[in-house]
Amino acid sequence: MSLSFAQIEFKSAAEKLAMTQEELASYSAKQKETQKKNWEAVEAYQKEVASKQEENSKKAAELETALKEQSKVITTLKEKGSKSLANALEKKTASIKKAIEEISEKGKASFSLEQKTITSASVVNGTDQYFYGIDGVGKQPVRQLVMESLFSSVNVGPNSGGTIRYTDQDVLTRGANNVANCSLFPASDITWKTTTDTIKKIADSIPVCKDAMEDFGFIESEVNTFILENLRLKLDEQLLLVTGTGLELNSVDSYAQTWSVAAGSPIEGMAASIPFPTTYDVLASVICQIVNSGQANRAYYNPNAIVMNPTDVCQMKLEKDADGNYLLPLYFSADGMSIDSVPVYATPLVAQNTAYIVDSSKGTIYTEREIMIEMADEHGVDFLEDFIRIKGSMRKQLIVRTVNENAFLKIDDIAAAKTALAKP
Repeated sequence: MSLSFAQIEFKSAAEKLAMTQEELASYSAKQKETQKKNWEAVEAYQKEVASKQEENSKKAAELETALKEQSKVITTLKEKGSKSLANALEKKTASIKKAIEEISEKGKASFSLEQKTITSASVVNGTDQYFYGIDGVGKQPVRQLVMESLFSSVNVGPNSGGTIRYTDQDVLTRGANNVANCSLFPASDITWKTTTDTIKKIADSIPVCKDAMEDFGFIESEVNTFILENLRLKLDEQLLLVTGTGLELNSVDSYAQTWSVAAGSPIEGMAASIPFPTTYDVLASVICQIVNSGQANRAYYNPNAIVMNPTDVCQMKLEKDADGNYLLPLYFSADGMSIDSVPVYATPLVAQNTAYIVDSSKGTIYTEREIMIEMADEHGVDFLEDFIRIKGSMRKQLIVRTVNENAFLKIDDIAAAKTALAKP
């Protein structure tokens, strides 16, 4: 006999109702176990989410710090002209910012970060190589330039033909005096002399590989600076020491008179008159000699520079008496670099135990052309060897009129000068 659908449903319900108490208890236990497992899974998931959120927060903080450091690097690279690398780092920075946003908004993100401490960067063989960079190029220090700054300068222009012509008073007698009425006037006398001098040239050059100049942008400026330094150093030397003959410039040494306390000198009365003379005493006597040297013709010179060896300057500052007291006379300034208001310039160009005292207002540097820098590849085999030769030159001359040569004085031997001044 076949059963209808309604009869089948009724029979299933009746079977469930017929479940024993034991079966119901077993079913209930199974439901509780399943529920417990579900809650444990939920709790484990919540703990995992919390841990991930904490980890992402730490990563976000690390990324923020990395961004700040990277921004400093980008700024430094732009200042130094490394724009391509700076742009590349900016793109990487943008991706890091995006990752931070994803962490904040979604709680997760996929990214990779290679953290390195850098202040500069370059590209080698197509690979980013980071290194700590120190600004500038290591260069040997050069001595302080002294002489050019002491003199006034005049530009003579390109049409001088390299020749300087000037006229001096040669023989001078000043006869002005008091006279009685209707008496013979006194007479002065003066003759003139014309002197001609020539502009002198100082030059230098250096070969530089073209590849080096193309690969390293700073090379050209560094080489130019090197040549400029060489020319200025040579000019400083020429203005002080050379003989003024041949291709050399006129110099302080070529014009300078020699210090003396002999009979007929402007300070002959100081000979053997100073107890225990020091270097200060010698220099003060030289200043006095220059001031007095023009008095016969009512001329006046005002010394404004003492040029000495650094060792002599140091010894002068350290001179002491028998009791160990420093010998700093009243005419020596508090900063230790001027005597009787005349500044002291220290330069190793001056030999030890010598000194120059000058009134530089009585000399002038005439400039036909300031320093000019040129480049060419036409020297020797420079073109074939791919070299560029950089050269520089200047054209100058120091002129001191004959009537003003007494404004420049040299001490050949400071020790001997002390002996000459010493009171027996």
